[in-house]
Amino acid sequence: MSAAPGCVTETKKVNYGYGTITVCVNEDGSARAYSDLRCVAFGAVIVIWEVDWKTTSGVKVSEVASAGWNHNDIAFDVDPSTGTNGIKGIIGVDEIRLSTLYMCPRPARA
Repeated sequence: MSAAPGCVTETKKVNYGYGTITVCVNEDGSARAYSDLRCVAFGAVIVIWEVDWKTTSGVKVSEVASAGWNHNDIAFDVDPSTGTNGIKGIIGVDEIRLSTLYMCPRPARA
């Protein structure tokens, strides 16, 4: 997809959601993912933007945004390289996915 600093924008749709995401990789190893996400399902369904980041130590996956439950229409702006668990040494984007997660209720205890 992108192995150099710069931005990529994608719009995707799945059965229960849709959105647009812009992912930017900076020369200093940081990155930014921003835009919107909409979940149109009722109940236990979550729609997730995931990005596979190319890094100096291989590909690392991060969830950058999720919508569902009580937050069906969200705008987001995140830097996946920040914090103690942030992804370091980002050099590009391998893949961008919009996924659906179905939450199954726990069975009742007898």
